Amino acid sequence: MGYFDVSNNIPLEINLNNKQNCEISSFIDTIINDQIETNNIIFVCDRGYFSYDLFNILNNKNAKFVIRIKNNSKYINKKTNLNNTNVKNIPNNTRFINYNFNKVSVRKLYNNKTKQYEEFKITQRVDCNIATNLDDNYSDETIKEIYNSRWDIEEYFKLIKSNFKFSVMKEHNKNTLETYKKTYIIIRIYSVLEKIFELICENITENYNNNYNVKINKTEVINGLFKIIPNIIFSNLTCEDLKIFFNTYIHLNFTKKDSHNPRVSKIPFTKWYIKDYHNKYDIENMFRAYNSDDNENINKNLKSKLKNYTFEKIET
Repeated sequence: MGYFDVSNNIPLEINLNNKQNCEISSFIDTIINDQIETNNIIFVCDRGYFSYDLFNILNNKNAKFVIRIKNNSKYINKKTNLNNTNVKNIPNNTRFINYNFNKVSVRKLYNNKTKQYEEFKITQRVDCNIATNLDDNYSDETIKEIYNSRWDIEEYFKLIKSNFKFSVMKEHNKNTLETYKKTYIIIRIYSVLEKIFELICENITENYNNNYNVKINKTEVINGLFKIIPNIIFSNLTCEDLKIFFNTYIHLNFTKKDSHNPRVSKIPFTKWYIKDYHNKYDIENMFRAYNSDDNENINKNLKSKLKNYTFEKIET
């Protein structure tokens, strides 16, 4: 269970537990036991933390929250007004926000009509429902931006899993949790140092085209830190060391604004590798139904999903 400060882009804490799928209960215990500050903080959580008990506990602790609701919630009827707060077990000051956005991707799909693979632009309409106890001083648009900031913690966990092998935890003994806790403290030290160097170089990113998000390559900075960390520990870091560090390990990443890249893994049998595999399979089945105007040969889940998809052939 990780806690991340999206305002300052730094990790705060991590709770390690031998049990799986206990994020909500771990979060609730942390709040009830006052292990984390709740004043002047907005907790931003994804659908995995959708729990009416959690809403009430946060509300009773005077903590603010922005939490995405699962679209299949039996208490949320999307055909009615989402601002109706007469919902079972929901605090009276909770309001609901619904917004939609499009995810666009390009895939090669087999076209039964032309009997060959062709490129198609795939547009998926995503329906997003958010619950919050923030007052009317926060507009719906501001709350959307607050929720979207949650992605920073995903990028952080991807960073530490890629550079510190934090996702591979195979030790199982009486000291396992303590060992992992020490490991994470070391990772946090590296993360804070990386952030310091990133802030030093922040002015580099200010002079580029507004069509792109320009960020320092964090992985390269961490690779450089592995080289100079002994000098930092023993207080013999020189200006020449820093000059070599900046010239060698400071690189920029450019991404188009408003782009939505799918979350995938290149490592077989990992969670997001398997999800991407299933997603490809689903898209191929939906495309066949879409292309033939026959959705009777796909299951009801895909039939429901197909309503939010359009396929447009890319002419070459």
